[in-house]
Amino acid sequence: MSNRFSPAPFYKIILVLLDGVGFFAAFQAAYYVRLGHWVGMDLWLKLVPCLAFTLLLMYVFDVYKLQDRLHFLRDLARLAAALVIAAATVVVGAYLVGLKGFGGLTGRGVLMGSYALFFVWSAFWRIVLHARVKRLEQQSRWLIIGTRDYLQHFLRDYEKSPHDVQLTCLTQNRFEPDAENFSGFEKYVKGSWQDVDEFLKQPWRGIVIATGQKIPENLVEKLMDARFHGTRVYDLSDFYEAVWRKVPVFYLENSWFALSQGFSLLHNPIGLRLKRVGDIFCAGIILILALPLMLIASLMVLITSGWPIIYSQRRCGLNGHDFIIYKFRSMRQDAEKNGAQWAQQGDARVTAWGRFMRVSRIDELPQIWNIFRGDMSFIGPRPERPEFTGELATQIPFYNYRHLVRPGLSGWAQVMYPYGATVDDAKEKLQYELYYIKNYSLLLDWLVLLKTATVVLLGRGR
Repeated sequence: MSNRFSPAPFYKIILVLLDGVGFFAAFQAAYYVRLGHWVGMDLWLKLVPCLAFTLLLMYVFDVYKLQDRLHFLRDLARLAAALVIAAATVVVGAYLVGLKGFGGLTGRGVLMGSYALFFVWSAFWRIVLHARVKRLEQQSRWLIIGTRDYLQHFLRDYEKSPHDVQLTCLTQNRFEPDAENFSGFEKYVKGSWQDVDEFLKQPWRGIVIATGQKIPENLVEKLMDARFHGTRVYDLSDFYEAVWRKVPVFYLENSWFALSQGFSLLHNPIGLRLKRVGDIFCAGIILILALPLMLIASLMVLITSGWPIIYSQRRCGLNGHDFIIYKFRSMRQDAEKNGAQWAQQGDARVTAWGRFMRVSRIDELPQIWNIFRGDMSFIGPRPERPEFTGELATQIPFYNYRHLVRPGLSGWAQVMYPYGATVDDAKEKLQYELYYIKNYSLLLDWLVLLKTATVVLLGRGR
């Protein structure tokens, strides 16, 4: 995940530029080897949309994440899959469009050869830059000053995050009781607030304040001095937004919602109308494109598990008002004979065809009708069942604030957090949903759409 605290965003830009240069260089090399002369300017111009499409597909296949602790061979496999699809699409497009001087290159192997060379080039630079980013992030040192309860929340999230940075924590009282019984706490805590002078003498990438209370004036003065001498100082909520793209619900108070910048969508009628127009336009396009797939899905549901094909369910929507959501039925007909239940990972109630629909998100396609009706948007918090919202609202602070916007077919929480069906999962997803509501923009909506495509193509659905 890109963020301004990590070297990864800079190197991602470098990687995109290298991919652009490598794409043209690979084509030139393949062209010269096969035909014996250099590429003309007219052909270069025809390659630009091919490059744009290839880079977009590479992004959708998630091959620009340099700092994640993933199996790197899997990343290279994704790169190969993206380039195979891109090459096949370009080859088919060249034949169909019949561009002069371009279509014939497919038969001579120039396009396929150039994509093969480009894979070698792109894989090489990913290996180099991945190692560089990992080394830099391991050298990145952060000082966290806070109280024990907030530090424990923060460290749990840190240990689940993909960021390989070094943390040093100072707690208000290093030897106070460990109420949360967090076993990893002590390995990060190196001192108390009384030791801050000693630690501020060291070089830090940044300082994060996690107190939730007014800090002593003498500590404020020392932090001001550190800031004026070039060290960035951040409140914990700012750190969460910039690094993990969520808001820390455990850290917030009502005053934060009243005074914090953002939430522009809630008081921007023009923005709401534009979002609604975009929803209708996209719903129409997807309905036309997906209609054959929806007919096949309907037939498969009928063959594998009978009627009904469409499953309707009450959900909680905008401003807490209920509406009826529609989905292709993916569970057995008696799935809820014992009442409403949380869906579980690997749920035994899901049919074989239903499992495929869930992974590919085909089961959600009937919700296009909900978008046309205005019950839902394309992007927003996923609507929850009323049977669960009351319980969740009593256990999770600020839970009902997710109903300030229309629920969505996909959402920031769905693309940033794996599938879950517990109260803790709902709390984690709320943090992403509040981030979306606070930081809404058309660009963020498009980013969610691209990430949703990644989830579907890589089989990360439910």
